[in-house]
Amino acid sequence: MRVIVRFGKALFLGVLLIGGGITLWLYGVSGEKREPDFRKSAHPALEARSQELVIDFPTNWIEIPGKVSRTYRSPRPGAGLLQLSVHPALTGLVNGPRAEKELDELLSEAVCEMEFGRRLEIGHWETKAGALAFARYQSPAHGVLGFWLLAAEPMIFATYVDGGSSASESDIREAQQAFREARCE
Repeated sequence: MRVIVRFGKALFLGVLLIGGGITLWLYGVSGEKREPDFRKSAHPALEARSQELVIDFPTNWIEIPGKVSRTYRSPRPGAGLLQLSVHPALTGLVNGPRAEKELDELLSEAVCEMEFGRRLEIGHWETKAGALAFARYQSPAHGVLGFWLLAAEPMIFATYVDGGSSASESDIREAQQAFREARCE
């Protein structure tokens, strides 16, 4: 299953409206009116941001409709749920160690809402889409939990809640592989 997170060019028109810039844009310094070309990007950096973040889960994974965030599961009996949420990109340089630190801090704040149990592992990798951090926990109440932070643009935060011990190892391994191969197109 291919998951595509689309994000487009920043709206240059909004920037132009600030401070009366629209008048300057339409008439230029010479005062001669020109026709706006909305097909062109205002700045090369904005053009580079028009892309898609692609995450390829195994083709037999399915999306669960009607959820607040994108939710997926494998077809295995007792499979857990993988939820993706999209967030603004982190600012500044984001390498593997920083992504891991950000994920650890995020989980430390969230532990008040849900008991994660014992951390089994935490690590990071570089992917084509950006730095990726992963943490796995064993919760007495919720089974195996997996957490990913893909420091791409936009940033992806994903959680895996175990549906049963027979499926969690394979589910997490497949999700991990999909995140490690994420890319921007």
